[in-house]
Amino acid sequence: MATNAVIEQERLLDAANGLEPLPVSVTRLATLIASDDYDARDVVEVISFDPALTASILRAANSASSAATKAVSTVHDAVVRLGGGPVLSIATGGAVRSRLKQIEDPTRAGMDAWRHAVTAALSSELVREVSPMYIPASAMTAALLHDVGKLVLAKALTPHMLHLIEQVATAERLTPLQAEMAVLETHHGELGAIAAEAWQLPEAIAEAIRFHHTPWEASSSLATVVYIADVVAHATVSDGPSQQADPTTVRALEVMEIVPDDYGNLIGAAIQRYEELADRFAA
Repeated sequence: MATNAVIEQERLLDAANGLEPLPVSVTRLATLIASDDYDARDVVEVISFDPALTASILRAANSASSAATKAVSTVHDAVVRLGGGPVLSIATGGAVRSRLKQIEDPTRAGMDAWRHAVTAALSSELVREVSPMYIPASAMTAALLHDVGKLVLAKALTPHMLHLIEQVATAERLTPLQAEMAVLETHHGELGAIAAEAWQLPEAIAEAIRFHHTPWEASSSLATVVYIADVVAHATVSDGPSQQADPTTVRALEVMEIVPDDYGNLIGAAIQRYEELADRFAA
């Protein structure tokens, strides 16, 4: 490996380990909800000791997207209305929203990183609804954070290096992941997993982030859920989104026991779900 590549990797690793930490309340919620047999009272207790998070959860529960005529005024009622997965993703989103809104993807010009993250999170819930397989509630947060490694790229790399990744992707007709590997000898999935581990998030979430482009390398199907959510989220903003899944996506859908012909329905449902529920993640 060339000396400059070693230096870049060291800088990236330092940046991944040094991202601004998540609030303690978020990491505690992640640990609770990742178990799937958590006691709702414990979730309520964590939220109640965080005034800002309490306000966010109550606002989300009373937002137009909740489609409820009666307002809730207690954290308990808000948690019951929203569910564990959405509660955790809203809490996590509040901690990373401003950072994701500020970054530009070096290999996807013009992409709104925050909108993509929210759409992926909502798409993971759709996968959870249609797949007969067990999918943990934490899938929504893993999908929301799947591109957190791009925060690391934005923090650690100069504009010249970011532009070089874009140039290599275009000139060599590489995927974003391939371009990152060609220039950096690592990629945003790996860096995002390191950041998630530094944030003390559950290992299952970190692994799903690490392998969200190569889910067959993961030890659980959570990475496959995030892969599908990512692909669907990208398709929702493509010019004339394709209703046909590519072979890798077909493979992922089949792993989750979803009929590949339903791929187009997932895209349409994700577009509708974003329009209905995006305000839950608003500032």
